[in-house]
Amino acid sequence: MAFFVKAYPKFVHRNNYFHIKIIRVNPDNSQIEIFPELIPIGYVQKTIGFTGQLLIQCDTALLNKDKYPKFLWFLQYGKPVPFKVAKLQAEANNKFKLNIEDLTSGEEASSFKNLTCFVEAKICDEYFAAVETYDYLLGYTVIDNHAGILGKVEDVLENDNGHDNLVVLKDSQEIMIPFVDAIVTDINESEQKIQVELPEGLLDLYLK
Repeated sequence: MAFFVKAYPKFVHRNNYFHIKIIRVNPDNSQIEIFPELIPIGYVQKTIGFTGQLLIQCDTALLNKDKYPKFLWFLQYGKPVPFKVAKLQAEANNKFKLNIEDLTSGEEASSFKNLTCFVEAKICDEYFAAVETYDYLLGYTVIDNHAGILGKVEDVLENDNGHDNLVVLKDSQEIMIPFVDAIVTDINESEQKIQVELPEGLLDLYLK
């Protein structure tokens, strides 16, 4: 019997966000999901004071400041662990202060710093606003006005301090295409095609 993690890219505010599932593989190769599907909503930015309180930087807004899930999850030693919420207090800029039951000291809370915070996928929409994603672009065919078909979108990398990038696989080589209006001239959702006008020399940087 084996266990493994399935991660599904989400491409939200922080790079490499993902849905996560923990799967058990039985001897007959059948698979059983042993934890609920989880969606990341933010991360622990820092601890507050000496009482075990955590400050969560959230990637989306809490829909109702007086309504929050009973449990939030954190990855510990590679596995998701649920923690019962004792108190959640919404702050400005999509942050909230979190008190977890039985987490009562700053020393204990320090082990949570920078950990990603998850909520169960099936209840996420009850408490948190939808997160804008680029999921729908995965697998789209990218076509340059001059070079023709370049390949399919393998990934979308977000950059908080600059433009986002499409990652396209051409001839087993990854090409980074700036996701800006000057280059991406059209997105046809019905045909799943992205039309681009690449700057002169961009392809040469990757295909030499």
